[in-house]
Formats: sequence, C-alpha cells, structure tokens
Amino acid sequence: AAAAAAAAPEAPATATNAPAASAEAEAAAPRPAMQKRVIGWSLKCAHPAVRRGEGEQMSIALIPDTSNRECSAGVRSTRGYQTGLHYFEVKVMLVSDCSFVGLVSPEWSSTDTPIGKAAHSWGVSSDGAIFEHKRLKNQLPFSFGDDSFVGMLLELGEPGQRTASIFVDGRRFENVFEDLPETVYPAVSNHRAPARYRLDCEVDLPELQGMKKKK
Repeated sequence: AAAAAAAAPEAPATATNAPAASAEAEAAAPRPAMQKRVIGWSLKCAHPAVRRGEGEQMSIALIPDTSNRECSAGVRSTRGYQTGLHYFEVKVMLVSDCSFVGLVSPEWSSTDTPIGKAAHSWGVSSDGAIFEHKRLKNQLPFSFGDDSFVGMLLELGEPGQRTASIFVDGRRFENVFEDLPETVYPAVSNHRAPARYRLDCEVDLPELQGMKKKK
C-alpha cells in the first residue's frame, strides 16, 4: 500500500541478563536476515470458528459452515490504517451464500454478525448491498463470487475527509463510505455457508486519474 499503516498492538520486548557482546564481536557476527511481517487475519479478533493459514499463509481466512450455530463468523486483519492513502484487496477464494468484505473499527466485537450489519462495521455483500453500522445504506449494480477481487481505497485525512472507495473486479465505486473513524481494519465474514478469503495489503494502488501508481 502507499503509506505506512498503523500496527496493531504488539507485546513489549523483554530485557535479558545476558552479558553484552564486544563491539568487535558484534561487527564480526553475521546478522540474521530480517523477516518481512505478513499482514494477515487476527485470531484474537475473530469468531471462534474462523481458522487461518500458517506462516505466510496467515493472509488466508477459512470460515466453515456456521448454519448449526445460527450465526455468521467474522474476522479482522492484524493491522489497521489511521492516516494517508492506502489500498488493500481481498480475493474471494470461496464465496458464501452471502459474503461480506469491509472495514471495522477497534470497537467492533460482534464477530457473529456479518460485516456491515454489526455496530462499528462497514461492509459490501456479494449481491452488491452496502451496509454501515447495522443498516442498509445503498444497493450497487454489481455482484461478486468465487475468484473475485474486492479492493478498498482508503483516503484518511482530517475528520470529515476520511473515505473508502470500493473496487469490484476492477470496477470502481467512489466514496462508498465516509466519515470513517480514527482507525479501521480490513474485515470479512460469511453468512452461513463456508467462505475463504485471501488478504493482500501490499498490492499496488490501482491506476487513478491524477494519482501515480506505486512502484
């Protein structure tokens, strides 16, 4: 994405009592390769039924059939966005009877309710319905299914200038969500049938008029 995202809280580093190495030894010792942190789905902020891949596959959320629980199952990402211009995409690897892709704030806790139909959430369903804080906001002329890509362009400026535009398989819908809160996280859910999603927060910005695509 274009600018640095706000990281979810991490555990503080702990000090050790090991003796300090000499400067010469530190210079001579090979430095371990820096591992790139994968932005994936948070199991701490997810319905108990949600599973995710391991390691580099933690960007894949696997949601089972939840019909017997008579609820949905949602999950948010491990990292949120606070300011600047950002773009992320969700690949719908397996669409549910109705899939939901969107955003949640840190206050979101209704993991058993579709994204957008719960408080502190904004979502688009696979039949084109736009939901915001429990209510139907709009109906857009599109649908998505297996192997579709749903992207969100976040323009997070000052209060009153914080919007999200939606891209569905390359088709853009401008400023679908407005007045977004201080921090938002990508989020997905099923309705009842199984679903599978892959999150990509490193994808380039789409080509936009008056805006350069990130290299």
